[in-house]
Amino acid sequence: MTLSRREVLDLLRPDGIRLSKALGQNFVVDPNT
Repeated sequence: MTLSRREVLDLLRPDGIRLSKALGQNFVVDPNT
């Protein structure tokens, strides 16, 4: 299953989850990886 960056953010938003690179939260959203 491949989700776009926007789709991932839309799934997390209702639960109040926000991603932060400063916390080491790096997510690969490129389907070629």
